Amino acid sequence: MTTNDVSVSLVFCDLLDEVDGEIAQVSGDGAYDKYKCYEKARQRGAKVTIPPRKNAVIGQHGNCKCSPHPRDENLRRIRIVGRKNGNVNVVTIDAPYLKPLCLGSK
Repeated sequence: MTTNDVSVSLVFCDLLDEVDGEIAQVSGDGAYDKYKCYEKARQRGAKVTIPPRKNAVIGQHGNCKCSPHPRDENLRRIRIVGRKNGNVNVVTIDAPYLKPLCLGSK
């Protein structure tokens, strides 16, 4: 939990920095749906399971030369299937799995 003057992504990054060794997975609520959080988890080799916020928009569109971001792919799938379908309400970035870390509550 953070106050209004503290960035959730900053707290997320600080928490991951405090964990020694490898991290298998990080999970959090929609407050952690920030590209900085995904990038920090990727740097640590962790799988990310964070539902996109209800007002989330795609960051990298199909005409971008970059490879698709997993969060954006999830948003595209939600547009097709819908948010209520239990199979598409989290974002996953594949990485080695060793130890889970859960952030936030919902």
